[in-house]
Amino acid sequence: MRGLQALLIIAAIIWGLLGLWQMVNPKGSWRATEGWKYKNPEANEPSEASYGLRSLGGFFSIIMAAVLVGYAAQVGKLDSSDSRSTNPAALPLSSYYGGYDDGLADYTVPGRTVDPFSSASASPVANGAPVTLFTPVVEGLSEHGRSDSSTEVAVKPIYYPWTSSDQPAAFASATVVDSKVALATLDPSQATTEGAGAGVLGEGVYIVVQLGRAVCAITSVNASLSDRQNSISLSVYGISDLSRCGQPVEGAFVAIPLSEELIQAAQAYQSPDYHPLATPTSTELNPPYRRSYGLNKGEYSPTIFHASRRTEFEDTWNDPATDAEIDRRALVPWIAPGS
Repeated sequence: MRGLQALLIIAAIIWGLLGLWQMVNPKGSWRATEGWKYKNPEANEPSEASYGLRSLGGFFSIIMAAVLVGYAAQVGKLDSSDSRSTNPAALPLSSYYGGYDDGLADYTVPGRTVDPFSSASASPVANGAPVTLFTPVVEGLSEHGRSDSSTEVAVKPIYYPWTSSDQPAAFASATVVDSKVALATLDPSQATTEGAGAGVLGEGVYIVVQLGRAVCAITSVNASLSDRQNSISLSVYGISDLSRCGQPVEGAFVAIPLSEELIQAAQAYQSPDYHPLATPTSTELNPPYRRSYGLNKGEYSPTIFHASRRTEFEDTWNDPATDAEIDRRALVPWIAPGS
């Protein structure tokens, strides 16, 4: 681009100087460019009217040279814009939230490692505020599809870990609802035990997720590692039918246990490079422009955990630009604001 700009400017200067010469001294210009062809130039010299037209032509040549200089300036601006687009620091937030841009589609964000079990000691659930924790009827996929009233429950995108070294107070003192008892008795009071969270969770490692709708029982939870070992899919099935298990509870939590294999996979995971301005696959949206209408359809997966059904972000997790790039199924650990 810069080479083209320089050539255009040089051509404009030469064209302008020739035009100026032709306008100011049309006779001299004719003798230098045409008169040499004749044995007797004076005998073949053009009329005064012809010289006048030649002078006018020089004037228009100067104007065209000025236009060429303006075009060269535009080329320089385009070159500068392209340079800024390849610099991550120069990308405005509008690049993340705006429409698809062919000129920036190749911009790549390098993957990074996020602690999948970051401490929840400063989180909202660390202060011991009352929460309800459901225990599932079964762990695994065995109950899927066995009941018309048991449906998949969407979970909220921010999860909390429960490990031997980090046990948030709210979960330790949680009111626990035993889903087996709730289904058998239809009496929530018989299925509920106050302050039983620590006894139920013990020293295991769990991903604790908040349910996106009210339920009265959780029929099953499952965590499965993909064949490529780059994704752990979490699913939660539950019932909200009052006639099946009593009064549903809004905003409850469920703990999904993690095996040693899943823990190691989560700790070894590093998010791959992603292209925030690239067109997503056609299966995501039709037409395939994920930024249309403000939908959150990013590619960034900060952790290995994904929910087969997930609600949208209600609060900022990291920052607006990062959050806009998070995959629509990805789950993220609670982190302190600004960290």
